[in-house]
Amino acid sequence: LMAIKTIRCTLKELIQAIAFPLVNTIIAALLVFGLKSTISLKILEFTAVVLGGVLTYILMTWIAYKFFNYRTPVIIKESFQAIMRG
Repeated sequence: LMAIKTIRCTLKELIQAIAFPLVNTIIAALLVFGLKSTISLKILEFTAVVLGGVLTYILMTWIAYKFFNYRTPVIIKESFQAIMRG
């Protein structure tokens, strides 16, 4: 893969870097689509569905950090610092 050559990592490291965020996103999206199909979406319901998706993503990220030692807080902090430096 071109990404592996570009960032000089192994396939295992690349998979580890994207696996948990991908799983979190899929679970949150499934929740949102599941809720969307069961209720009519007015503005309040839409807000509740979006917040449910965000909370699900945060919960799954916390589980990955707590039980699988995924470095989520460190990654977020490093990303934020890199953005602020420009």
